Amino acid sequence: MRKTLSIIGLLVAFIILVWTVYPKPQEYEIDEEVLGSEVVKTPAQSLLKIEFADDDVLVFEGMNFEGENAYSILMQALKERGIPYEYENYDFGVFVKSIRNMESGSDKSWIYFVNGESGSVAADQYELKIGDQLEWKYLKPEF
Repeated sequence: MRKTLSIIGLLVAFIILVWTVYPKPQEYEIDEEVLGSEVVKTPAQSLLKIEFADDDVLVFEGMNFEGENAYSILMQALKERGIPYEYENYDFGVFVKSIRNMESGSDKSWIYFVNGESGSVAADQYELKIGDQLEWKYLKPEF
């Protein structure tokens, strides 16, 4: 009886050890509410969403924001998808001039939001954290 209990105990301990040490598969998330938009699946962590004026939306889920800023993440996504963009460096930081030929101006501009709040500094000055929800929207600036 003791031998049987010892074997069962060792088996349970082994299963727990394997379960905690063995790498788990990456989870993937899809934003089902963004119908008609392109969703790029990557391991679930953070999210980048780019909203164009023509109601086209690109969603990049699970991006690694560690050590990145709002501008660098946007550039990574645009380069990855081959989307043309222009930017300008100023004393205060980087300004996104255009994405996919949609130029920033007085009528509409590229404005970034982190976790639903518009940025208060230039995009290259805003350090992101893992789990942040980054959005770039082409809309009328509010002053």
